[in-house]
Formats: sequence, C-alpha cells, structure tokens
Amino acid sequence: MATHEAMLCKSFTVLASSVVFISQSLANIHPLVNQFEHVSNAPRALHDEDRFAVYWAVWRSSSAEEQNAFREREGVLVHHRKIEWDTRSCGGQGEGRKLSQDGEEFWFADKIQFDEEAKLITIPEAGRADHSYHVLLNANSLYLKHQKAFQKPARIFGEGGVAFQKRVAISYREYIKNQTLRFTKGRITVTSEFESLFQSELVANFRSLRDFQNDKNFQDILEKFHPKHWPIFYDERAHKNHQFEEALIKENAEIFSKDFLKGTVEWDWCEESQVPQLTFYNESEESISPGPNRGGREAIGYQIPSFPKN
Repeated sequence: MATHEAMLCKSFTVLASSVVFISQSLANIHPLVNQFEHVSNAPRALHDEDRFAVYWAVWRSSSAEEQNAFREREGVLVHHRKIEWDTRSCGGQGEGRKLSQDGEEFWFADKIQFDEEAKLITIPEAGRADHSYHVLLNANSLYLKHQKAFQKPARIFGEGGVAFQKRVAISYREYIKNQTLRFTKGRITVTSEFESLFQSELVANFRSLRDFQNDKNFQDILEKFHPKHWPIFYDERAHKNHQFEEALIKENAEIFSKDFLKGTVEWDWCEESQVPQLTFYNESEESISPGPNRGGREAIGYQIPSFPKN
C-alpha cells in the first residue's frame, strides 16, 4: 500500500464591526452558478487488504459575470472546506458503536486573474484552460480511527541489520492490525462553499504552506495535520494560500457567485472480504458532470459507485 499511497499523493494528488462573515451558513444549499466537473470522471479509491484511500477533486469554470468583472480588477475565489468523519463497529443493531469522530476545517484562496488573451490563469499543478482545480478529499483510512504514527522500534545494541529489519516488519504489521478499518463501517462528509469577490474586498491574511512552516507560532497546528498520522492529505494546502480561521469580507462587498457542494463517502467493511464496500453520495442540489484527468496524469484507482442522496 505504501506505493499506492505515494501514487495517490502525487495523482489524486477570524476583525472589526466593518466586516461580516463570508460563509454564514453551510446549511443553505445554493443552486450551482458555475459549472463543476469531477476530476478523473468521478471520486476514486485504492485499497489493499487493510486500508483504502479516497480522492475527490473538481474542476470549476467561471461564469460570464465573473469573467467580465475580474478581467479589469483582480478577483479571488474563497473555498471553505469542512471534512468530518466517524467510524463505527459492525456489531449490534443499527449503526453500531461509535469508535471515533473527528474532522478539519480550512479556508482557501484562489486568485481569479486572466491573461492577455482573456484566459483564466491556473495553478501550475493543474493547468486546464479556464478551469480552477480543487481537491475536496484525499483521505488515507489508516488514520481515520486513530491518529497515531508508526514508531519504529529502537535498535538493540549488537543487533544485526537483518534481524533489526525483521523486527521492524513485525512491529509494523502489528501497527497496521491496530489501525485498520477492517470490520468497521463509517462515513466521511465533505462540505464546500465557494464565493467569488474582488480581492480588495477580502479582509483576511491567507498564507502559503511554506509561510506557516516558517512561523514558529503555527508549529503545533501543523504537527496536528501532519500526514504521518492525519488522514486528510495536505495537497490542497500545498497548492493554495489558506488559513485556519473564518475568512472575512467587507460589509458591502459584492459577491459575484456562490456555489455549494456536499458529498459523503460511506464504507462498509463488515464482511469477511478483502475489499471495502465504498459508496459516494452527491448531496449537492445539482449533479456534477464527469471531467478529464489532470494534465499528464492518468486516473488512479477505481471509480466509487456514486448516487444522489435523498
């Protein structure tokens, strides 16, 4: 699975009275103003006998109103993404006993700029003409139940290299046994809200991942979300400026578009099977069309069966 995870990472790869919250409620589902497409046609997954990984990303095209507004004045697309999950036991009646529950919440900022040919300037990692790229979920099931990194045992004085590696392998197998989601069921829910406005109307200090890494005040926060033990990979934070607090805008700012996406991945691994049963439910008001892969990248894994959620 180590190889699979590496492939996934590469391919799936809060102020003053003059401001108001940019995202007042995720409970209100807005009709899609802009077109969204699934990257690689649909949410995708990989698995081995003990774990699975899930990737869901979307392409977003700008509306005509955005294109007209932001050609002369720099715009920004604020993406508020909230991910929540819970794991449950298979035994008993109903949904089973809750084993764990956790989540994360970030705000991302994409500049909306157009070149001399009136084409949207995209990020280098996912260049597709007139489309922005957004990772909604890149999850490693190994850490959904316990956020615990593998600790390699210390080498015993005088222990040979072969003997030590065998002991490390035994320790790692025991670690996987304790971390696996086999014989559990659960869900991962993603809620994303996108709002576009003029950059000058945004009252927020979005920063790059490198900036956060160089700031000693954020070391504890970054450690919490480290991929050695956190189930949600940091690829969207690596691509985009972001922040950990509510993004704010000026009170009279003009919002050019507002879109809401919500999806849930459910798994059931209660049977004596090496294959987890994964299902994706689109809870957005409208369907999301299948779209192409990222440029130069093949689709990895298999498509998760998808259904609208009533």
